[in-house]
Order: sequence, then C-alpha cells, then structure tokens
Amino acid sequence: MSSSTDIPGGQSEDDHTQSREEAQQVNQLENDVRGAETEVDQEQETMVEASGEAREEVEDYEVIDSEDCQPGEESFEGPPEAAESPGDQLVEAAFKGEAIDVEGTAADPFTEDINGNEKEIKDADAVPSDAISPSQNSDRLKVRQQQELVALTEQRNRLEDMLRQARARKERLLKDRDAVEARTAQWIDLEKKKNQEGEKPGEEGVAEPDIKVTDHKYITLLHSVHSARLGLREQEDRSTKAVDDLRAVLEDKKAKVAECRDALREFKRQVARNSEYVRSGKKIPLKVIQEVEDFELDKNSEVEEARETHITLKNRLTKLEEELRKKDQLAEGLHLIDFEQLKIENQTLSEKIEERQEQVQRLKKKTVTTIQVLAHMREKMQFLEKRGEIIHSSLAELDKELVGQRDLIAKTKHDRDEYRTENDRLREQAGIVDSTLITKDHENRKGRVAELKEIVAALHGNHERLLNYVAKR
Repeated sequence: MSSSTDIPGGQSEDDHTQSREEAQQVNQLENDVRGAETEVDQEQETMVEASGEAREEVEDYEVIDSEDCQPGEESFEGPPEAAESPGDQLVEAAFKGEAIDVEGTAADPFTEDINGNEKEIKDADAVPSDAISPSQNSDRLKVRQQQELVALTEQRNRLEDMLRQARARKERLLKDRDAVEARTAQWIDLEKKKNQEGEKPGEEGVAEPDIKVTDHKYITLLHSVHSARLGLREQEDRSTKAVDDLRAVLEDKKAKVAECRDALREFKRQVARNSEYVRSGKKIPLKVIQEVEDFELDKNSEVEEARETHITLKNRLTKLEEELRKKDQLAEGLHLIDFEQLKIENQTLSEKIEERQEQVQRLKKKTVTTIQVLAHMREKMQFLEKRGEIIHSSLAELDKELVGQRDLIAKTKHDRDEYRTENDRLREQAGIVDSTLITKDHENRKGRVAELKEIVAALHGNHERLLNYVAKR
C-alpha cells in the first residue's frame, strides 16, 4: 500500500488528479460527439419524413371540377385576378424574397434566426480571452457549434417546407390552368354557337365585345400563369441552392464528427497506454486496452441503434399525435367510449414503456456489477501472477543451489575416492609403516638428536669463552 502523497508507480496525487481531469474531458468529448451524431440522425430522419409529408400534401390537393362553374352563369366572370389567387401570392412573395406559410401569410424564415444567432456569437466573441479558462473556451466553442448547427438545420427545414409548398402550389396552378383553359374554350365555343344560331340584327355588336373581353382575360390569365411559373422556377432554384448549401454544411459537420470521434478514440487510447494500476504500478496491457475498445464500440453501436429507434418512435409519435389532432378537429363528435379506449391503450403503452425502462435499469445494474466483478477478478489475477512470478524465481534459485550442491558432492566423492586409492597404494608400497619398532627407534633417535644439540651448544659456549680469554691475554 502507498502513502497519501506517493504512489508505487512513481506518480503523485497531482498526476492522478490530472488523470481524473483527463478522464472527465474524455467523457465530455464523448457526450458531445454522441450529441452531434444524434443531431445528424435527427436531421436525416426529418428529411425523410419531410419528403414523405410533401408527397402526402401533393396527393391531398384537389383539382377544380369543371362542373363548379358552367358557362352562361352569372357567377362566372372569367378567370380570377392575379392578386386574389394563392399562387399569385406565392409569386409576389417569391419576387420579394419572402416565404409563404401554409395559410398564405408572408414571413421571413431566415432573418430572425440568423440575426439572433449572429448576436449570440458576437456576444460570445466579445468576452475577453483572459477571463475564460481553456475548459470554458472549449465549452463555449461546442455551444457555438451546436447553435450554428441548430440554426442551419432550422433554415434547411424551412427551405424544404418552402420548396414543398412551392411545388404543391405549382402543381395546383397547373391543374387550375388546364381546367380554366378547358372551361374557357368550352365557354367560347358555346357562345359562338349561340351567336351563330340565334343571331339577330342589332345584336351582333353586343356579343362581339364580350368575346373580346373574354380573350383579353384569357391572355391575362396566361400571362399571370407564366409569371407564376417563372417565379416558382426561381424560388425552386433558390431553394435547391439553399438545400445544397445546407447539405454541404451537413457533410462538413459529419466529417467533423467523424474526425472528433477518431481523435477522441486516439486520445482515450493514449490515456489508457500511459495509465497504470494503482496497486501494482504496472502499465495496462495492450490486450486489455483492445478488449475495452471493442467492448466500447459494441456498446456505442447498441446506443446508436437505441437512439435511432427512439428518434423513429418519437417522430412516429409526433406524426400520430398530429393526425389525432387533425381527426379531433375534423371529427368533433367522437363518442366517449372512443376516448376511453384510447385512454386504455395509452395506459397499456405507458405500462409497457415503464416495464422497458425497468428492464433497462436492471440491465444497467447488472452491467455495473459485472464490470466491478471483472475488475476485481483482474486485480486478483494480477496479484496471483505476481506471486507466481516470485515463487518461480525462488524455485529457480533453489534449483541453482541444488545443482551446485550436487556438483560439490560429486567432486567431494571423487576426491575421497582418489585419496582412498592413494592411501591404498601407499600402504601396498610401504608395508612397515605402522611398525612399533620403527616408531620406538624414531623416538630414540629424536632424543639422541636433542642430546647432541645440547652438547653442541655447550661446546659453542666453551669455544666462545676460550676465544674471549685468548683475546684478553
């Protein structure tokens, strides 16, 4: 165990604090990437549903019946004026650069959102850089990117709505034009036949001005239809260009999301490679890192599938609610039993949703428990591996010592055999070595040598005395 300030791996508490901050930054970047992916998926789902709604709206438009206005009636006064038609309102709005909503009122789809977003971006840029920390700066940059993405998404949706409305109005105007042309031709033929059959003197000058007025109105109608067609074409070109621009921006956002995802994965891989276990101080193996990355990729794919399913169900719920709202508006006389049945179905679905949520919570708890057990087992396995390495090293040392002792025993036995052989050889060569007489004679000779040494010493003393005496004389 390590102290409160030092850690076996050579890291301090500041290093671990920095590691925790890096882990928090990794989680935050991962959440941002997931949020961006969710927004992209929502935009794609919205585009698909918008195209489906546009097809449904085009199919819902009705063609004017030729029986609604027959020639000869007082109410038929020729084609309507350009300013009274919804298509002409759309043409005027297209020439003015405005958008027409479903009810036909003019509205500016870009000015308010763009000005508001530019104002927020300018206010964010006006803050001094010294007063902002790097984390706040990154948060503000993410918020700014999200705001830009939301603004572009809203603009694209409105442009697509305008384009759908313009196409629907164009088809309706074309159908109206064909019907009006057919009715006008029939009315002119009938008027000519009536004038030819019942022509009277003095009435010829009365019928001719009506025919001229009808031709003039017909030409005016053709001119207005042509102008509306040109306006719709220009509006369609502008809408197509805006949609292409937004699609390019969306592709850029997707590329940025992919780049951020790759950078995040590489950053997490580097952090994992530089990390180490708190107890053992060892680096995390690459195999474990790869297993964690594979596990994370599987979980991310499951989360993406769940998000797509959630978005699809949410959009379907919104569409069903809208249809239900329309049905409520069209059919106000529904019986109470229908509402009770819907209430029961809603309650059943709510119970199913709650059951699914409880099941998800149980699975989350089970996953957390499994991860904890797995981490504990990994730590225990590492401890046992380390202990096994120590035991193996001690066993290797004991094996080395045993081999040395065995070599020493063999060498000692070899020396013993050599000495024994030499002793036997010497015994064979000298058979009287152990004789007592020789031993006794050896001792006598040692005593005699000692006596002779004493005599020699006495003689040396006498000799020195004699020399001294002679020297004195």
